[in-house]
Amino acid sequence: MPRTQPRFRLLGPLDVRIEENAVTLTGRQRALCAMLLLHPGRVVSVERLARGLWGEDLPSASASRVRALVAEVRRALGPAGTGLLTTRQPGYMLRAAPVEVDVFVFEDLVREGARAGASSAWAQAYRHHDEALSLWQGDPLPDLPTMETERRRLTELRIAALEGRAEADLQLGRSAAAVAELVRLTSQYPLRERPHALLMRALQRDGRTSEALSVYTTLRRRMVDELGVDPSDELEALHRRLLTGKTAADATAVPAAAQERRVPRQLPRAPRRFVGRNAELRRLDASRPAPEGLALVVGPAGAGKTALALYWAHRIASGFPDGQLFLDMRGFDAAAEPMTAEEALPLLLQGLGSAPRDIPLGLEAQTALYRTLLAERQVLIVLDDVADASVVRRLLPATSGSLTVVTSRHKLSGLVTLDGAHRVLCDLLDSGEALELLGVAVGPQAVADAPEAAARLVELCDRLPLALCVAGSWIGDRPGNIETYVEELAERGRLARLHVEGEESVAVRGALDLSYATLPDEAKRVFRSLGLVPGTGRSVRAVAAAAGLDGTRTADLLGLAQRVHLVRNSEDGRPAWHDLVHEYARERAFAEDGQAERDETVDRLLDHYLQSVVNAAAACGMYVPHSRPAAVDGSTPRVFRTQEEAVDWFDAEWDDIAAAIGHAAEQGPARYTWQLVDALQDL
Repeated sequence: MPRTQPRFRLLGPLDVRIEENAVTLTGRQRALCAMLLLHPGRVVSVERLARGLWGEDLPSASASRVRALVAEVRRALGPAGTGLLTTRQPGYMLRAAPVEVDVFVFEDLVREGARAGASSAWAQAYRHHDEALSLWQGDPLPDLPTMETERRRLTELRIAALEGRAEADLQLGRSAAAVAELVRLTSQYPLRERPHALLMRALQRDGRTSEALSVYTTLRRRMVDELGVDPSDELEALHRRLLTGKTAADATAVPAAAQERRVPRQLPRAPRRFVGRNAELRRLDASRPAPEGLALVVGPAGAGKTALALYWAHRIASGFPDGQLFLDMRGFDAAAEPMTAEEALPLLLQGLGSAPRDIPLGLEAQTALYRTLLAERQVLIVLDDVADASVVRRLLPATSGSLTVVTSRHKLSGLVTLDGAHRVLCDLLDSGEALELLGVAVGPQAVADAPEAAARLVELCDRLPLALCVAGSWIGDRPGNIETYVEELAERGRLARLHVEGEESVAVRGALDLSYATLPDEAKRVFRSLGLVPGTGRSVRAVAAAAGLDGTRTADLLGLAQRVHLVRNSEDGRPAWHDLVHEYARERAFAEDGQAERDETVDRLLDHYLQSVVNAAAACGMYVPHSRPAAVDGSTPRVFRTQEEAVDWFDAEWDDIAAAIGHAAEQGPARYTWQLVDALQDL
């Protein structure tokens, strides 16, 4: 007997059936299963699953809890579980075909219904829309409160299907059935124009013209009162036809080419506090002639990437006569999920003048229309705060003439390699520019009155534009001066003070939180280890010792932190970070790691330096200990083949070794102080 395909329902309470038998799942298990079903046959990372399950308030050991949930779901699925739910780095994949998941069947039916309606195949349009709506069993994804964007998208498709079915009824001469459907729809969505227009036409065909006119009057009054706008020109034209006794069939459609083209002007205002960045602006200017038409501004949190992109966009806007589009892609937004191409394309199409009813269903059709509209236009497109290169790729024009500017904390190397993006690094300001920005924030006289304190504040803020602007806000809002604020920063901690009261998003800690949240758990642990011993740079081998990992794995995990600019490579190729990032890493370590784990991390790092110094001294023939200190497990010291190799290592590591000695003397373990000093006596 042939096996029955699994069936999965998401349009309502989750329903999973294997061999026609219902699978019982608990709340978190249902949520995990739903997230995987939204991406059938594709890998969903552990990090993405954790965010979908718990939002930004991730529990400790979230990766372990995801793994436990996966194991529970596999058991619940029975003998088929292992084959259906598989492990694939960096997460898990549910082996389901789209035809087995009601969401994707629903989308295909709505798309086919819209296509049939556009071809005036109304019986077919009705059948597709009706079949799609029969799949709807209630509010979708009830177990996933974090998936509000996807829930809204599916709800919008359902409304489109209801409208499509009602229009098919109307065109097939079933005006009474259409009226009944549309009365319910206009009651549910009292400001939505399309069902009101269809209801007006249906009432008129049913011989109820006065009621049709009343529908328009009610809608117009409501739109003016609640939105401050009049109905669209199309609805106004329909109203006039009803007043004159003409039917909808009497109307002559206005060709799209004859309609006045809307020129979008969507750029937010240019930043008021903008200084310097001359080198970055020159590099951006150099990107304009490139046929790829893609400029990429990347850098750490708080470096001013959006300000740089907007300043430059306003400067070159006159070169794009067909307008400017702007989207906040929410790549690093604690309050919302990153914007998908499915969400972005309708917004861009509306910006280019497409009415909502003219936007086709389906990603491919929307992409084709978007590129068609841009083919003969010169438009400047700014995509701010991007997290995913694949989303950008979907939104790129297919022809030259337009320019796309992308900002991101990620390096987005794929856009450079595959799409020819011109990447510009927006890093820290130099000292002169930082002082100038501080002067803009607090007034040039305040800086002139306390030049030494101003210079010290610039360094305490790591020359980070966000930190400097926040500091300027504090100084401007309170009595006192720069010297007083510098003292407060030193006494109370920089991260605690570098925020604007009442604006939690305007905070250095908050900006770093969003970058940190993108890292998988193992990379977070490596990052936290950077903050436990003073220093703003360390060799990969030393970081590996602190984390208790091998060098190759550590380098890979540091690479993830580099992608979001929490860590950078110094001129000599060593991982490095800024003071504020070091303070943040220390803060996270004390918040997330227990005392025993922190002590073990410090012990491994200090022992790495001690054992490596002993090996270096021995390689130079300068020091042979009477009794070598026992090595700590996982400290992975350096071993040197030649004296030259040992001396080169010592020269590169001296600052870090000195910082380690200072930490051991002040914080412990104290034995490393005299052991390191003793081993260094001849070196």
